[in-house]
Amino acid sequence: MRDLPWRRLHGVLLSLVGASATCWLALTDRLALYIHPRYVVFTAIMSVVALALIVASFAVRPADSHEEERPRGRRSAIAGAALVVAAVVALLVAPPSTLSEATAQQRKVNQTLSSTPMTSPDGTDFAHFRLRDWAAAIQLAADPGVLKGRPFDGTGFVSPVDGKHPDVFYLTRFVVTCCAVDAQPVGVPVYEPDWRAHHKKGSWVHVTGALGADPGDASASLVIPKTVDPISEPSQPYEH
Repeated sequence: MRDLPWRRLHGVLLSLVGASATCWLALTDRLALYIHPRYVVFTAIMSVVALALIVASFAVRPADSHEEERPRGRRSAIAGAALVVAAVVALLVAPPSTLSEATAQQRKVNQTLSSTPMTSPDGTDFAHFRLRDWAAAIQLAADPGVLKGRPFDGTGFVSPVDGKHPDVFYLTRFVVTCCAVDAQPVGVPVYEPDWRAHHKKGSWVHVTGALGADPGDASASLVIPKTVDPISEPSQPYEH
């Protein structure tokens, strides 16, 4: 392999790490933790193409490669090497992780729900509601009585509502439109007195019960649970 200028070599190595990590995530069915499933095949193919081009680049020298490269300082060399090592650790060594409860608090739960009020349950298929559908229905129902008594069955992680509702937590999931960067948290309020004694923030639970009026605000709806069971994080934690 011909010698490559240090700056170019660092760029090539970083590209190699990124493309390799993407291919590895695709092969292990974890790429959907970062992007919408509809983009997985396209992204995997482009990563393979990128790997081929990166490997080919080692055999190609820039037109001015005959010129002597300027001497590099020790600090510059160390910084470049550290950047490559950090990329390897972050993308190839560290296990993939999902968006956390802290991210949900930062992005604010239910900030991106539709603004169309739900006025009637007629024609609504509650049996196939996802968490995002329940969150929208609860927040946007013109009359809480529309949802009263409706059976609920959902899975998500626990996140606090706010200081004014100590006995209510959000059953939360992220909704991914394109990738994890644009993921928005949606949550269904669940009434469970002293829930902090039973569930840690960010822990995953499966909740069954029915919709009812908020004991602290009769004009609002929430889930009155029958069961709140701890579970492991599902293989696909996001909704799309």
